[in-house]
Amino acid sequence: MTLPPAEFPGSETRIYRPRGGAPRLRVVSGLAGATGREYPLDAPVMTIGRRPDQAIVLNSPSVSRAHARIEIGPRGVVIIDLGSTNGTLVNALRLRGARALLRRGDRIGIGPVVLEYLAAP
Repeated sequence: MTLPPAEFPGSETRIYRPRGGAPRLRVVSGLAGATGREYPLDAPVMTIGRRPDQAIVLNSPSVSRAHARIEIGPRGVVIIDLGSTNGTLVNALRLRGARALLRRGDRIGIGPVVLEYLAAP
């Protein structure tokens, strides 16, 4: 015999999660003790750099104070180099002031730090 859901307390609870989760960056290598750390991309514009006022702070002398910017828009997530001294790499290719649309699994090099872009497919 099957009982209606009302006879099982809490049986109507459902948990909804977005497919693949929110976009984020994960430290793959380059910062002692930070490997595996994730940074959620939870604002339309986020900056990456060494200065403490950056959204993502990478404390390394090879990272410029304001190194790169992430922009989240209707067409996807874009990274832009901000004229950094050592440049920004996406999958080992230097941006040189250009912008790159990020895809799941892309590797971003900022100074000695390698970040992986994680997002839903």
